[in-house]
Amino acid sequence: MAGMTPPPPPPQLWDVGDPWALSAIDTGGNGAEIRQIQTQSIALPVLELGDVILRVNDQPVADTEQLARCLRGISPGALAVLTVRRDDAIQHFLVDVPRSRSR
Repeated sequence: MAGMTPPPPPPQLWDVGDPWALSAIDTGGNGAEIRQIQTQSIALPVLELGDVILRVNDQPVADTEQLARCLRGISPGALAVLTVRRDDAIQHFLVDVPRSRSR
């Protein structure tokens, strides 16, 4: 039909990679929503599907690209503080980034 705009494309799923082993989508400028968490993910004990990561070590996360950059920038052996929106509540989680991963 004339005058109708096509639907927007589906959101792009970003894979953050090891040791995080999770995937997320953009939320429109206010965080990155977790859509997949692999069993080997170091964040598996604290994150849930649908969580929206808002900050990593007090650095704001506007989208998935920024989330990946923040997570990949954490040194092995460091601690990461994830600020997450879950069910309309803001929570903070501490994740220990291992020095090495056994394969």
